[in-house]
Amino acid sequence: MPSEQNIERLIQESARAIAQSLPQWADRARTEADLRQRCNELFNKFIEKAGLLVEGRLEYFIKGGRADSKYGAVIIEYKNPRGPQRITIRPRNGRPQHVVVQLLERFQALHEVERIPLSRLFGVGCDGKRLIFVTYGADRFEISEPQNVSRYSIERLLRALVSLGAEGRSFL
Repeated sequence: MPSEQNIERLIQESARAIAQSLPQWADRARTEADLRQRCNELFNKFIEKAGLLVEGRLEYFIKGGRADSKYGAVIIEYKNPRGPQRITIRPRNGRPQHVVVQLLERFQALHEVERIPLSRLFGVGCDGKRLIFVTYGADRFEISEPQNVSRYSIERLLRALVSLGAEGRSFL
């Protein structure tokens, strides 16, 4: 694994490249599966360059549900950027977005079945244009506001892959 200084540089460089290409890819994606495939390619390339020992598990079945992707303790749920469940800046009718409900279910399932502490899980909702992050701390779930894909939002995701995906440590 590269040094801490080199991994930080790799995170920044990779985040810039991913943030530039992902929204363009989302515009061309016809389905959620198209988006998931492209994102997994990008994340696996980062994992390989970083020398991380984490395997991406796709369509990971657990307790009556399926996580789209699981990298250690990082759970990613994808939504079709053109579909009705895409991530919106303002949730409709004040209800949580569908992807948030899914992530909360995956947190509970992984906690119950695999005994992973909730505080060591990191959830990401992604439609290629926007991201939502879910964490657990101070005895409650923290759900970020939806944010556009940017260098900074992708850096947060990549840092989670480094800390939680590879080593199982809590990332805050």
